[in-house]
Amino acid sequence: MKRCVYTALTGGYEPLNEQPVARESGLPFICFTDDPSTAREGWEIRPLRQFFSADDTRNQRSCKMQPHLALPEFDQSLYIDNSVQLSLPPERIFEAADLSTGICLPQHSFRKSLLDEFLIVAQLRIDDPRRVAEQLEHYTNAFPEILAGPVFWCGMLLRDHRAPRVRAAMAVWFAHLCRYSRRDQLSNSVAFHLTGLKPGVLAINNHLSEFHTWPNLNGRKAERQLWQDETADAVMLRTEHLETQQALGVVSRERDTLLNEIELHRRECNARQHELGLLQREFQALRDEHNMCLHECETLRHESDKAQRERDALLHSLSWRLSAPMRGLKLTAMAFKNRTNARGSQRRR
Repeated sequence: MKRCVYTALTGGYEPLNEQPVARESGLPFICFTDDPSTAREGWEIRPLRQFFSADDTRNQRSCKMQPHLALPEFDQSLYIDNSVQLSLPPERIFEAADLSTGICLPQHSFRKSLLDEFLIVAQLRIDDPRRVAEQLEHYTNAFPEILAGPVFWCGMLLRDHRAPRVRAAMAVWFAHLCRYSRRDQLSNSVAFHLTGLKPGVLAINNHLSEFHTWPNLNGRKAERQLWQDETADAVMLRTEHLETQQALGVVSRERDTLLNEIELHRRECNARQHELGLLQREFQALRDEHNMCLHECETLRHESDKAQRERDALLHSLSWRLSAPMRGLKLTAMAFKNRTNARGSQRRR
């Protein structure tokens, strides 16, 4: 596995920074530059190919984005911006990186979304507002979900040059950078999406981690070009409009959720009211049945009282007393007849 660390400098933008950890590393540190007088301890200086005669930024980005073309003799590489100072040997970073898909880089630690990155570029006027506005319009129509997604920080990039999908993604990334803004963080997510590449994420803070510090602006000479154009204001308004639309979308989804919950509660309430109606009808039926039983009990009580009065009247009547001897004689005769019948049955047996 042949690995290296590299950076690229163009246009006298800043002097090459030292990397003291190079003394502890077994990997080569390579700097591509268009200034042949550049020299710094620990760095191997190589000439930077000039694809564009008057565009230093895109010349630098060509080398940054396509290491498989700039460094064909290596299998893997760690790109660092010149303003990144490594705190540990690069071997440690390779150990921590997830290169299972062929690429690993940090997410932006202080931008919430790609749309925020567009807004910052427009606010700071650090690129041609027309191109930025056109790029934003394209991504808004074609990749709205990516605009709402995270931003990848491009100060450190670990890549496997042998991975075909990484090569394809780097080609798409550079094509978008040539067509639209030179700010590479605006287009890398789209390149990953279009080629189906899912990068590994190096979980670090952009400014400070166990691996690096950033930014280290020692002797930077050139100032960023500030574009004075009303289109920048249009980009800002466009991004603010998109943010408003996203916020409205969130509110709309929350409203729909609440309406769904209200509908569910309404249905549940109707179901409970129906159950209550059934219980009320059952209760009324039981109450009617109870009243009917009470009425029947009252009728039976009156009949019982009447029968009791008739019995008492009969027992106290003169005819009942006069007929008492005859009833006794009748009972005696019946008893004698029963004994006689019983003796006759025994003699027959």
